[in-house]
Amino acid sequence: MPALAGLPIFQVAILVCLALSVGEFLFRVQATSAARTPVSVCVNGLLVLVTLSGLANGSSPDVISDFAKAWVLYFLVLALVDSPQRLSTTVVGTAVSIFGIGLLMVLDHHTGMFGGSAVNEGGILRAQAVGGANFDANDTAALLVVAVLIFLSTALDSKSRILRWLCITFAIVSLYAIQLCNSRGSLVALITGLVTYVYLRWGTKGLKWGALLLPIMVAMVATDRMTDVSAIQTGTGQSRMQFWSIALTLFLQNPILGIGPGEFVNHNGMACHNSFLQAFAELGFVGGALFVGALYFAIASSYRVVEICRSQDAAAEPNFDPLTYTIPTLTAAYSASLMTLNHLYGTHTYLILSLSTVATFCYSGREAHETTVIEGSLIFRLFVVACGFIALTYVCCRVLVRW
Repeated sequence: MPALAGLPIFQVAILVCLALSVGEFLFRVQATSAARTPVSVCVNGLLVLVTLSGLANGSSPDVISDFAKAWVLYFLVLALVDSPQRLSTTVVGTAVSIFGIGLLMVLDHHTGMFGGSAVNEGGILRAQAVGGANFDANDTAALLVVAVLIFLSTALDSKSRILRWLCITFAIVSLYAIQLCNSRGSLVALITGLVTYVYLRWGTKGLKWGALLLPIMVAMVATDRMTDVSAIQTGTGQSRMQFWSIALTLFLQNPILGIGPGEFVNHNGMACHNSFLQAFAELGFVGGALFVGALYFAIASSYRVVEICRSQDAAAEPNFDPLTYTIPTLTAAYSASLMTLNHLYGTHTYLILSLSTVATFCYSGREAHETTVIEGSLIFRLFVVACGFIALTYVCCRVLVRW
């Protein structure tokens, strides 16, 4: 719709929402605690680091502004999604919204109703996001994976036959859209999400059955490009590993404040294709540690919620809220996507993080102000996680990169 191009729809919507709920918003910002809301601590720290690094390096104010939107969205979700019912509505609504994008992409691919979005890359046809100027096939597929996991988990636990088959239909269409995107990263994210869900839900016994069924599902969804492991040596996989190595070099050269938000493309000519390494390169060690830590604490706190709910009443397992399993599944799958994408400043990244924090409040069995997510020093945990990630990535680059 050309008439809508350039209109600040998101800004207007989120500012109106902020104005109507400023009290709850400020409460969530001020209630941030290292022990109880470590993800929020990391998100607040990232806002400071993005601002300082941007000012110190003369980066574009647009990147700082984009992250500020994501920061506002994160705390608005915490302020307004304050019950299991609202969390369920938000999660399902997010999946349906993503499904809408996938459906438009599928229709455009087969009918050309929006002018055709497929792109020929080396003889391989890949669909793109309709109207997504800042999105390519990989970005679209990452969000579609989130939708698929929500639909599958909802279908598995729904008592309504109509809703169950509707979710299965939506999941099949979304899987087909992922197939059209032809993204290797989406396949890795999908497998990560499925394995996480099966393990959380059924434990090691479930993994045994999953090991038998997963190859069948992968064979149904995966294309030749998705399963082409030779790309690590000679194709796009190798070029991205080289970008990772460059990001490590830039980080070591600028360990304090990095090279500035959004500046990796200016230094390299291409994007980093790894949100975690992008954080270290552009924001320095502290910024990288905060971003890696945010995802780590989101997964760890969501997993802890599962353990708390199980310990409270093992006999109530049949009434277990499915979102208890779904939220850590989404976080794990999306984190896998971030290993190959550039979503450091994207609002969708902080939507996923906010859902994890909300789930901690809703399902821990205690009020938000009483919930303790981590034990021990937050700074020490961040340091260990960040150093471990850097060391592991360095080893991978040394082994796999071929200049």
